[in-house]
Amino acid sequence: MLASKVVEWSKIGQLVYSALGVALAVTIAFSIAVAGATRFAELRRDGAMARATAWAALAVAGLAVVAAAIVLGIVVMAKKS
Repeated sequence: MLASKVVEWSKIGQLVYSALGVALAVTIAFSIAVAGATRFAELRRDGAMARATAWAALAVAGLAVVAAAIVLGIVVMAKKS
């Protein structure tokens, strides 16, 4: 086949597995950030500041992971081969 001479299927497979893994990790991190922000708001409104602070820290950590993934993606795309 012509495609087998041009396409490196092992690299495409590696790309697919990597993309799925990163997509799952970023989705989970963003879900944790949303859950942390929601719980923070609820607990802050109820006056439980110690627990609210813990949830806020979790939200910030989740957002930091998402931001790091975005920056890493931009750096990888901008890198010259």
